[in-house]
Amino acid sequence: MIRTNPTEWKVKNLINDLTQIFEHLEKAFVLCPEIEQVIVLFGGTIFSPKESYLINFPPPCPDADCLPLAACQRTLFKHIIGEDILGMFSSSVSPTNMTLLLSAPRSCPLNWFVPKQSFTSPRTGSVVTFNFKC
Repeated sequence: MIRTNPTEWKVKNLINDLTQIFEHLEKAFVLCPEIEQVIVLFGGTIFSPKESYLINFPPPCPDADCLPLAACQRTLFKHIIGEDILGMFSSSVSPTNMTLLLSAPRSCPLNWFVPKQSFTSPRTGSVVTFNFKC
């Protein structure tokens, strides 16, 4: 019987968890294109996170041409790296909880996300906001 290193086991679990999260996110955008905001929180609780990343999306434009995903990803990463947004946090993030929140209309059929109707964006900790425009 081959035993795996605890660090290797944790990395495998992390990769599996992130794969599931991204699959759910992709399904969410397919089922509900009206998602207005995605918030990624790092910290102990959703009410007092250490770091927050708010991603605001424009309302769907039926007249606009759909941009390819690769072009959108390149633009996003170009701004993150070019403007050194990640460098503004002086210390590295210690192992902590990550919470993913989506702001979508109630009519969206997302059954794997728990609704929090009274949630407001956090004001504590470091906050980085990305605004996409149509």
